[in-house]
Amino acid sequence: MDRLIPLGTAGWLPAKGKHTMSLAVEAADNLFLIDLGTGVSRLASPLGEEMLRRHDRVLVLLSHFHLDHLVGVAYLPHFLAGKRVSIWGPGQVLHATPTREILERLLAPPFSSLPLKDFPMDLEVVDLKLGAQMIGGVEVRVAALSHPGGSVGFRLGDAVSYLSDTECGSDSLPFVKGCDLLCHEAWVVRRPGARPVGHSEVEQVAELALAAGVQRLGLMHWNPGLDYRAATALLRRAARLFPNTFPLRELVPVPLQSLK
Repeated sequence: MDRLIPLGTAGWLPAKGKHTMSLAVEAADNLFLIDLGTGVSRLASPLGEEMLRRHDRVLVLLSHFHLDHLVGVAYLPHFLAGKRVSIWGPGQVLHATPTREILERLLAPPFSSLPLKDFPMDLEVVDLKLGAQMIGGVEVRVAALSHPGGSVGFRLGDAVSYLSDTECGSDSLPFVKGCDLLCHEAWVVRRPGARPVGHSEVEQVAELALAAGVQRLGLMHWNPGLDYRAATALLRRAARLFPNTFPLRELVPVPLQSLK
């Protein structure tokens, strides 16, 4: 069965037991990693090791290049040594710069002792395009999102959509319409006169899920400034509008519809 395994579900910084954004998706023979936050370190868990034993091919999808979504690229030589790895990124779409060049800058001295060209794996770096493309035999759709510096969202077949680091709005409705599972950031609750820049109010996210006819809404990219009471209140606000709402929990698998 295809499934999603959250590795990191926090935004900005690891806090309150959560790592920054990274989701694993197991689909037939492929292992997708969506974003490379500190959650990549959870591949060292028993569940992570089990996934890595099953898959020789790993497909990485990068939504943007902010460090809380990318720092885990430096962990790949440890976890993915000897594997076939494809990194698909939005360098050209967002910055008119090849994704490989952006990663090479990040991994060049003095920031890293191991440059990208020396990663111990069969590595290719591919630039995403907006719209549909086949990646590992799965149709992956890519849409531009509203976030400072830019970001993109992903839809894998009709099984799962991933929208992180974005202002939620009606522009996303056609992109996620009819998807089974919508994974969406939920940064704050709605406050009059205090709309967040580049992030989402949870009520907007629930309204989007309802309008789009999705079956399930998984909340993620948690604000590290929220304590347990505030996070619980955020989740309850979403569930009042869209009852089938749940938080993505790290290392708790979520079944998916088949991506094939």
